Amino acid sequence: MTADNPTEIFTAGGWKSMAIIGLFISIKIFTGFPNSQVLTMAADVSDYETAKSGRYVSGLIGTIFSFIDSLSSSLTPIIVGWIAITIGYNNAYPAATDTFNSELFKGTLIGFVLIPVAVLACVLGMMRFYSLDKETMETIQKAINERKNTNGTVAEPAEAVEIVAAD
Repeated sequence: MTADNPTEIFTAGGWKSMAIIGLFISIKIFTGFPNSQVLTMAADVSDYETAKSGRYVSGLIGTIFSFIDSLSSSLTPIIVGWIAITIGYNNAYPAATDTFNSELFKGTLIGFVLIPVAVLACVLGMMRFYSLDKETMETIQKAINERKNTNGTVAEPAEAVEIVAAD
């Protein structure tokens, strides 16, 4: 495929089109993993804070999650607009009737490959420092259950047990 003729990618199912399809499927698989972990991780963080301080923060965690979700949904059209401006569409978005050219191809690669890979790299980098593993969560659940059985409630902040985890 040459930079002058990006339509070659669609000729007779060649290796280039298979590579793009394979890359797209790989991106969908790998970006689906962090998305599926968000709610579980939010529950873990809520339990960790409950065990450490005795406060229930489920509402706060849910509110933060909702805010970040709304913020990212609001920024998406702005990012698409920036990509359109970058590839030369200053007055209008590309239309379905526009001929496919190398600038549209570059914009598509930026939007469907470059940005998702960059965001995924950031997410995986942040998850590297997520210290609530299976053993830590078992310790947290035991501490919460012991306090519930003893007091009938989780605990006051002064009674909270120290949880061993990297803060």
